[in-house]
Amino acid sequence: PKYTQEKGDAEVAKNPVGTGPYKFVEWVKDDHITLEANPDYWGEKAKIKRVTIRPIPENGTRVAELRSGGVDLIVNPPPQEMAALGAGETKTIVQPSLWAITLGIDALRPGPLQDKRVRQALNYAIDKEAIIKGIFGGMGKPINSLAVPEVFGYDASLPVYPYDPARAKSLLAEAGAASIPLVLTTRVGNTLNDKDACEAIVGYLKAVGIDASLRTMENGVWAQWSNNKGRDGIWYGGWRGDYPEVDGYAFSNLVSGQFQGYLKSDDLDKVVQQARETIDPAKRAELYKQVGKLSNDLATHVFLYQLPDTYAARKNLTWTPKPDSVIELWNASFS
Repeated sequence: PKYTQEKGDAEVAKNPVGTGPYKFVEWVKDDHITLEANPDYWGEKAKIKRVTIRPIPENGTRVAELRSGGVDLIVNPPPQEMAALGAGETKTIVQPSLWAITLGIDALRPGPLQDKRVRQALNYAIDKEAIIKGIFGGMGKPINSLAVPEVFGYDASLPVYPYDPARAKSLLAEAGAASIPLVLTTRVGNTLNDKDACEAIVGYLKAVGIDASLRTMENGVWAQWSNNKGRDGIWYGGWRGDYPEVDGYAFSNLVSGQFQGYLKSDDLDKVVQQARETIDPAKRAELYKQVGKLSNDLATHVFLYQLPDTYAARKNLTWTPKPDSVIELWNASFS
């Protein structure tokens, strides 16, 4: 508290002080962050005494740095490099993540996206299996709702929207929206191969008659767009639950007025709130199934896929990833 009061929030953001296993040493914008082990940490001490974190957005550069020994661990190696990185002096690490990748849909502004048939058509229009195979090297699986199978309350019996362009065209025609203009927005580099996936999605939407186009945004612009509740059209992203049960996805994304809530449904609001107030696990699980069924039927989002967390590392690094995708290195070591 004393440091914060003396320095102010802006200075604390640039030179943080905490109580974790590592201490902040240096931040050079767009270049690196340096941490060193905290000798006064109350728990088990970090085995690696100094850690440097570098942003390397270009896939080829990231892989080359790992192979040359310039870095010891990289996130999201390109799928086409996974087999080669799993041999020699490097290894790969793959595990299911809590990330559900979706297209958000603005169903608040008046327009075709307020029609459930149009939102369902978007789900039928996209060949998720082909994207998983062609862009993600077969890593991943289609999802049927906002949540993923690893979380409490997930309903495995809920059907995944199949790829059915004829059904998509029929629903668009029924809704009088056969050639609607639609902008898909994405950040580039936020998730694995996101721009490639979005280009494929735009192609699928055009194939059913939608006048689709792609818009990319820098992170800062995206943050303002989101914080001002300004999202329009559809957008590529997803959600990782802060805790492993359906509510970790549903509350922020489905309840009216919440941060990511872009559709108003009294039924969804009611059942999500009921689940939040229910202590009995079996009853809560049943309510979560209702949440999934309602969200699936309303097509609150375009439900795409669950992608695994993928890493590549030097073979002598011992490290276990966390399912929440947060990278903790205090228990990592070199053999």
